[in-house]
Amino acid sequence: MKRKIIYLLLIPLLLVYLIYQENKKNPQKPNLISENKSVKTDIANDQEDKQEKKFKRTIIYLSPSNKKILSFTNKKNERWMDLAQDNLLRFQEPTTKVKIVPLEGVIFSQNGKAKLAEKILVSYTNQSGLVSSFNVYVDSETGKMIGLPWNRTVVENKSFPRIPASGIIKQIKK
Repeated sequence: MKRKIIYLLLIPLLLVYLIYQENKKNPQKPNLISENKSVKTDIANDQEDKQEKKFKRTIIYLSPSNKKILSFTNKKNERWMDLAQDNLLRFQEPTTKVKIVPLEGVIFSQNGKAKLAEKILVSYTNQSGLVSSFNVYVDSETGKMIGLPWNRTVVENKSFPRIPASGIIKQIKK
């Protein structure tokens, strides 16, 4: 009986000791960053700081495991804003006006290849004066949208029912 109690106490202690020794040999840092997400890291090492200072742009790593920029896939075009305006107006009515406000320059880095891009605010104004806007990344060379826009303004042009004293609901016409 005493042997069973001793074995029951020694087995968990032995397992804890073996796990401790294994972790001591192969220390693993927890992977807090998912490989599939676009992440801008808050904690950057010296090399990343030097790269950001060199480019004067925010670097967004699409694959956090590889943080070296080996080559760029595009070049900055000085006319990127005109090209972006033409691309954004392509499917709009001829009377629509577009206003582009550049917010910041960014570099998308994935597996050592980098792409220059611009984060912009786009505002459309139609003939009746309604304004809708959104944010988007555009390529610094071609002016084409990269990815999907976000922060879209939803314009609802609805007339609301009027309830007179008689209790009959009538639709307001403009």
